[in-house]
Order: sequence, then structure tokens, then C-alpha cells
Amino acid sequence: MHYPDGDNIVTDSNGASWFTDGPPATTLKADVMNALVGELANILKAYNIPLKNSGNDTFDQIAGALIARDQGKTREASVVIASSDSDENARLTADVVISTAQNCIPIIEAQIDALMLKGGGKILVRAGNYYGIADNWTNKTDITLQGEGDSTVFNIGIGIDGNLSAITLCDFKVKNSGMGGVNTEGVFVSNVTVENSSARSIAFSNLNNLQNCRAICTEGVGSLFGSGYDRCIKLSNCTSSGYNVGFDSCTYLNNCSTDGKGVAAAGLPDTGFFDCDFVVQCYSNGHTMGFSQCRHISNSQYFRSSANSVSVPVGFYDCAGVANCYVTSAISALAFRNCHGFIANRSRNNLSAYTSCTPEWASSANPAADTAAGGWNVTS
Repeated sequence: MHYPDGDNIVTDSNGASWFTDGPPATTLKADVMNALVGELANILKAYNIPLKNSGNDTFDQIAGALIARDQGKTREASVVIASSDSDENARLTADVVISTAQNCIPIIEAQIDALMLKGGGKILVRAGNYYGIADNWTNKTDITLQGEGDSTVFNIGIGIDGNLSAITLCDFKVKNSGMGGVNTEGVFVSNVTVENSSARSIAFSNLNNLQNCRAICTEGVGSLFGSGYDRCIKLSNCTSSGYNVGFDSCTYLNNCSTDGKGVAAAGLPDTGFFDCDFVVQCYSNGHTMGFSQCRHISNSQYFRSSANSVSVPVGFYDCAGVANCYVTSAISALAFRNCHGFIANRSRNNLSAYTSCTPEWASSANPAADTAAGGWNVTS
């Protein structure tokens, strides 16, 4: 079947329009072309493409759906899922359409299990809203679950619990919930946003292998503790915004950054990186404390532009193994406090550069003085 255009519409000597197609050569009067819709609808059913209007779809809609199925992103997917609030083309080209009134979790899991029996594959989740009851996925392997960026929204938490391998979760948003799991060494999470309106929440917890992920909290400082990333391992290019703690008890962080609200609630921390290990090229902005009780930190930076009434900002507090790090502040702040085992760091525009550090390095603008004290640290 080819798509109708001006090349296959002819007019006879009586002025009647005809639609031609072949081979085999057939000629149909244009006013009966709608008879083809029924046949095309059968083709759609054979391809498991749902009809939008329950049999009242136009010829162009149906033919367009057939063409779209073999084009673009859907070509690479083993299964295409859409929501009832996805756009028209997404619904027409989907293998499965999930109503916003349905629990999406068991429906998606059934598609995953079916693909695993075939050796794995990719599920494309089209832009739209998906709802359900939180449940943990177990015993999954060789599956990619991919959305269409922040326009694919799971209004439900995603849990990963054990015995998973070669699983990729990417390109979607989780809203007003979180994403977490256990035994996630074989799971790769990429380009996922978690957005919460409660500061007491945790966006990502107990996950390995996160890249280009975003944790966003839109609420002011909450009455309970919350964090962007909690007990996660191997994070690259991940960001946190608006949480009490950006990264809590995480290990192996590279090029990660966090922006705090800068005002700690009474008795609650306001820290960019807390109790983290192996922190490289990371950045903390706005938090009352940039890096606290962290170990093995290099090429990282803390910046603070405004004061708060709770405490004096501190760049690096009670940290060990700090090298090539930098603290700059537009207000009076403590740069490095209660730190040891650090070398070649720099402090600029701070109330105190190196306080209660071991050994006690000189706080001068003279690099030679700091070198003589054993650390090659600079104050300016």
C-alpha cells in the first residue's frame, strides 16, 4: 500500500475523480475510497497498533500511523508504550496504551517479562503521564526502559530490588516520589530527573551507576531531613538542587554539583556533600557547609554568596585527604576547618583560611610560607 497523493488521482472525460493503485491494477471511484479504511484498520490490528477513534479514524490517520511505526525512535524499540494523555501520533504508533486511570507498573513489568523470554530488548515509553502503585522490580535482565526526557513522567516511585543485570533506565522523570533500590550493580541509570515538592524526601537512594541525573526539590526548607542522593555509588555529572543535603554517604563522585537554599532549619544540616568518599571535580554552592566529613577529595570547589542567621558558612569541615580544592566566598566564611592530610588548596576572600588543621598551615598570601609549613596551600 502506498500513501495516496496527486499521482494516483485521475479525472475521466465526465469529470469524475478516480483513485488508482496497483499492482494488481485496480481503479476505484474517489468517493468510495473510504472503503479502504476498513482494510487498513485490519492491517493496524495485525501490527498491534491501537485505533484512536474506535474505527472512525480517517484514511490519513491510519496510513500515517503505519508509516510512523517504521520511522524514528520507534524503529529501535522492541515495544512502544504510550499513555492515554500522550499525543495522537504516540497513541497510534504504540503497541500498548496505558490509561492514566490504570496502574502502569504491572503492565510495564509484563512487557519486560515478555521481552526477557525473547532475550531482552528496549521498551520506549512515549511522552505522557504514568501512574500506579509503587512496587519493586526483581529478576530482570537485558532490558532498556527509555522515555522521551522530562516529558515522560512517572508519578510514582521506581524501586529496584535484587538480581538484576544489564538493565538501563534512562530519559524520564519521576515526580513527587523517588527512585531507589538494593543490589543495583547491574543497573545503569542515565538522564533521569527526580522532582519533589517536599524537602523531607530522598530523590535517589541505594543506586549504583548514575550518570547525568538530576535531583530537584522545589519546596523551601522542610521540617524533616531530605537529600538528593543517599548511599549511591559511582555517580558522574549528577546534580542536586534545593535539598538539605545534596549528596549523603555516596562513593566515587565525578563532576557532580549541588545548589542549596542556604538556610538551614533548626537542628538540620545544610550540606552539599556529607560523609562521601572519593570526590573528584565536584562543586557545592549556597549550602551552609560545602563538604563535611568527606574523604579523598580533589579538584573540588565551594562557593557561598550570602549569609544566613544559623551559622558561619564553612567550605570543608572535618575532611581528610583534600587536594587542589578551592573555597571562595562573597561573605565572611571559614574555608578549611578541622581538616588534615590536604595539599595544594586555595582560599579566597574568607574569614579564616585554615583553622584547626593538621598540620597548622600558615594563612598568608605568600605561597612560600604555606610551602614551608608543609602544604603548598595558598590564601589570597
